[in-house]
Amino acid sequence: MCWAWSYVPQTWRIAQVIPIYKKGSPSDPGNYRPISLTTIFRKILERCIQHILQTDGPPLDIAQGGFRESRSALDQALCLTEISHILRTHYQVKPVLAFLDIKSAYDTSNRSFVCDTLSRYVSSPLLNLLRWLFDDVQIEILLPNTTSRRFHPKTGVLQGSILSPYLYSVYINQLPAQLRPQAIITDMWPLETIPLLNCLLYADDVVLIAECTTMTALLRKCEEHSLQMGYQWNPSKCVILDNQLEPIPYTIYNQALPQVTSFVYLGVPFKPEGYLDPDELIRRNSSKELATMNVLKSIGINPSGFSRLLSTRFYAHIVRPQLEYGLAINRFTNTQLKSIEDAQDTCIRKIYGARGNASTKMMLHLAKLPLRADRVHILQTQFLYRSLRLPDDALLCRLLPHIRHIRGHQWFLLSKTPLWQSLPSTGEELDKHMIKTAKKRFLQQSLEKHQQSGHYKLLSSCRRSVSLDPTLWLPMSYAERSRFHTQTRHYLPQYAPTPLYA
Repeated sequence: MCWAWSYVPQTWRIAQVIPIYKKGSPSDPGNYRPISLTTIFRKILERCIQHILQTDGPPLDIAQGGFRESRSALDQALCLTEISHILRTHYQVKPVLAFLDIKSAYDTSNRSFVCDTLSRYVSSPLLNLLRWLFDDVQIEILLPNTTSRRFHPKTGVLQGSILSPYLYSVYINQLPAQLRPQAIITDMWPLETIPLLNCLLYADDVVLIAECTTMTALLRKCEEHSLQMGYQWNPSKCVILDNQLEPIPYTIYNQALPQVTSFVYLGVPFKPEGYLDPDELIRRNSSKELATMNVLKSIGINPSGFSRLLSTRFYAHIVRPQLEYGLAINRFTNTQLKSIEDAQDTCIRKIYGARGNASTKMMLHLAKLPLRADRVHILQTQFLYRSLRLPDDALLCRLLPHIRHIRGHQWFLLSKTPLWQSLPSTGEELDKHMIKTAKKRFLQQSLEKHQQSGHYKLLSSCRRSVSLDPTLWLPMSYAERSRFHTQTRHYLPQYAPTPLYA
């Protein structure tokens, strides 16, 4: 009925906004992100029309990677380092990176401009439906013990709406074309495309890529575009990555932009000239992982709380992803891998209640968790395989013909990971079944290697297959399971053994 009549019930157009604290001073309202809570029926309707809107709507610029199908933040981060590498090696340009922040991006977007743009592509019923969903909206702010009166926002799209990321991408879509010296042609070779890719967008995260003599002009064009479209850049949150001996002062709205030596873009730390910063990535991820683990430890992820099977699953699905983010596109030395391994070992010891110097190889083997180095190789292989299946209009797909075969490129270096090298083929015939089979074989070979090395006595006495240990799931009491692990696995042998009848 909503589609037939291009109408949305009034209750679906009421949004309850909850301010979510980000960082900085809690007393500053600017340090909160407003998230809109809407009815489930509205979300179902938005999900139903999302595919139609994205299919019939205006094509987005190739530089836009935010919240688009088959594109991820890691894709965009890898594209940034690959573009910078080509500029350095092929064009002898030391790129300056300007990371720009739009002030209250979703709240200041011009809905009239978005609707005018969509009117040339989508049907009238769909356009009228979108107007009902976003123009005639009532908002109330939820605070502790109080609720504000309802009001109608004149600009912006709801943060929390399923359609808002795409609508905002339509709103900002003209910026890349306005910054380029000429349009990008579809059949251009990657090396011809790179000089034209002077900016990358991931929703409201914008990065400019240019040499120092050109960056000032790009920043001025960004100012002009913001004045034309009715939004504002936030100079206090914009930064410049430039390692020139005498750096040029860069400004927006006549305000100087701070220059730093490292910046986290989409969760991945970068150094000047577009180099990845794996040391900073490990430090950040390890800190997040340990902080989360300490919180979970206080609610039952500890030796006297949940079962070890449940605790390790909590770790694998909640804690470990925080440590793993960004590892798929970085190359690591043995020292760096050791730092990652230490962070994981700390979490595993908290689960099993082991001493600070206890080996965790056997504990990981019990729970069917791979060693950290093996896990890194798996993540890199999965990322490489996924990058070969991207749509043709994805930026990373456009760069692949060059970065796959040229030494020094990050993609080429990632392809030297042992698991990827063990695949029978890395061409079009590669499929998920081949990846899964190679992964099982790789983990089995790694287990046999460590068991035969003679350095891990506990691990060498364990079973020879990679699978979940039966002692974690066979029916037995908590006390019996705990005694089984402490006595038969020989860690923490502080008392005389007693018979087990499990």
